[in-house]
Amino acid sequence: MVDYSTNDPKGWCGDPKRGAAMGRPTIHDAPVSFDGQVHLRRVKLDDGGYDPNGTYFGIGAPLYWYASDGGEIDAVLRAPDKAGARHQILSRYPSAQVEAPEGLDAFTAAYVTAMLWSTSDESRDDGGDPLDDNYDLDDLAPEYLRAITADCNRFQAENAEALDKGAGNDSQAGHDFWLTRTGHGAGFWDGDWPAYGDALTAASKAYGEIWPYVGDDGQVYGS
Repeated sequence: MVDYSTNDPKGWCGDPKRGAAMGRPTIHDAPVSFDGQVHLRRVKLDDGGYDPNGTYFGIGAPLYWYASDGGEIDAVLRAPDKAGARHQILSRYPSAQVEAPEGLDAFTAAYVTAMLWSTSDESRDDGGDPLDDNYDLDDLAPEYLRAITADCNRFQAENAEALDKGAGNDSQAGHDFWLTRTGHGAGFWDGDWPAYGDALTAASKAYGEIWPYVGDDGQVYGS
């Protein structure tokens, strides 16, 4: 898979001494007949209109990067939202397969929500802003989202009886799974799961802690 961070124009007209580059060159532009998969990601711009590479785009509509696994396509566009970006890509490459947003069950969706609001982006010395101020489900790196989904599916399967008979619902359970495994000040143990709280706490801790972080490509990963 091509990587957004590898296309760094290195300053004005290629000269870092002359300030930030303006925009990001399109590396590859496939023919209309391209029928492979195209990955689509939003590129986070800071308050000054710079991307994670330090390239200047200015303030305006959201910026999206789209690329194919084989590198036949590697470009950016502006669109009001991800649906609008997909429409532009399909208008240019009618036979392409642009990935769709992942569909998650209530447990996994709540897990992701809890992860985003309880984790800071470390953008400043004070810890920065909560991830959910600037990132959402679409910003999770595909491999991290797959790992999250696998963990959530396995946890639900291994603890089906406790989750079914406990006092909470699927959304609360997903929320508490994240908070418990990562050692936050709430979780399965805080009284909402009176009969199964201890067992679910132990099961969550067995998964170990995980630390989300924002990569150079603007996507959220876990380590």
